[in-house]
Amino acid sequence: MPSVVLLEHLSGATYVEGDDATPFAKAFERIRATALPVEDSLARIAELEEGHRK
Repeated sequence: MPSVVLLEHLSGATYVEGDDATPFAKAFERIRATALPVEDSLARIAELEEGHRK
């Protein structure tokens, strides 16, 4: 399956395909690898919300 990236900007959008999309795919995988699990994310959001209410 080929990699395709859609870059949206103020004047429209640009599609990036093939080898040019590789840096975007690698960045996405790094983000996924460092993201918190869903349960931890929900707990952190609840903590931040509680701190904001004080």
